[in-house]
Amino acid sequence: MNLIKRRPTTAYFALAFLFSWLLAFLMLARYNGQLDLPAWLHYLVAWGPAAAAVVVTGLSGGRAGLGDLARRLTRWQIGWTNALLAVGSPLLLLALAVLVSWAVGGQMPDLTQLGVVDYLGQPGILAALLVWIFSFGLGEEIGWRGFAQHHLEPERGFLLTTLLIGVIWAFWHIPFFFYKDTFMAMGLVGFPLFVVTILPGAIVLGWLYSRTHSLLAVGLWHGLFDFATASAVDGGTVSMVVSMGVMVWAALIVIGRLRAASSPVARREPAAQR
Repeated sequence: MNLIKRRPTTAYFALAFLFSWLLAFLMLARYNGQLDLPAWLHYLVAWGPAAAAVVVTGLSGGRAGLGDLARRLTRWQIGWTNALLAVGSPLLLLALAVLVSWAVGGQMPDLTQLGVVDYLGQPGILAALLVWIFSFGLGEEIGWRGFAQHHLEPERGFLLTTLLIGVIWAFWHIPFFFYKDTFMAMGLVGFPLFVVTILPGAIVLGWLYSRTHSLLAVGLWHGLFDFATASAVDGGTVSMVVSMGVMVWAALIVIGRLRAASSPVARREPAAQR
């Protein structure tokens, strides 16, 4: 209790790792044949950040803190532009990726692959979309953006906060490299590249949260992004194009932030106002 009250953000990260990694190590034991567990347990790993956010918020902020977290989770009065960014931008990137794949390969990719979900077979496109939104979408964003960014950004600023969370977020995935096929294919030698690919997502999600303060918005974006990139449509070409689009978007956000910070008006403002 004293640690949580004195260092709530540190306690949050520790609990997010603890909750998720306990479940992930059960999945590792399952992979090694040591435990007979249902494969869908993997999708509960995603809720470690959310569980940590609720626990630390409840202990440090009480009912008022939990009420604020709940309001941000259900907030959707964010304006049409932000709503379209949250829902439309991942779908637009997916459509663009499909067109690129079609143009390069000469035939329309098999979009039914979007309905294939690891450990769950082929539940269908709508079911797959809901799985991604309600697992790694909301499960992670209630924590990474809803607690970590919400507490760190006012003190550390946008860029430092999003990069810090991005690196921590990448390390949170470490157990996946020991039991999940797509991660094992990269191997730990591929972890630095994984960090580079996850940082743009952290920047875009952080930017969207800064604009909206809506966990629903970032949860939807995250779930839709995973829906578009986790499938093997056209051998992963579609996933690669979507990811490249997010990298470009993140680069533009960083350039815009750096330019704004270096403007004469920004230099005259006290740091707290920026």
